[in-house]
Amino acid sequence: MAGYGLDDLRTVAPHEEPVLKKVIAEAWITMKRVNWDDTKFCTINPTAVLTFSQAKSFQAFWQNEGWGVTIKREHRNYYFDIYRPDAA
Repeated sequence: MAGYGLDDLRTVAPHEEPVLKKVIAEAWITMKRVNWDDTKFCTINPTAVLTFSQAKSFQAFWQNEGWGVTIKREHRNYYFDIYRPDAA
C-alpha cells in the first residue's frame, strides 16, 4: 500500500472510518495469502456490515492503489472481487 491512506479519501465520514479501516486491513491480510501467480482475483467478504458509501470508499482506496475492484451485494451486505493490477 504505497503511501496512500484514508486521508486521501475525502468522502469518508468520521463515524465510518473505524469500520472502513478494519475492512481494508482484513482485505490486506486476505490479499497477502492469495497466490497471485495462479489467479487473477480474490473475493473479500468483510466481517463488518458496510453501508454503500463505505463500500464505495473501499473501492476507491484499492483502485487508487492500482487494483481493480467490483462491488457486489448479498444478504444485506457488500462484498468485493479484487483483481490483480495487470488483470483489471
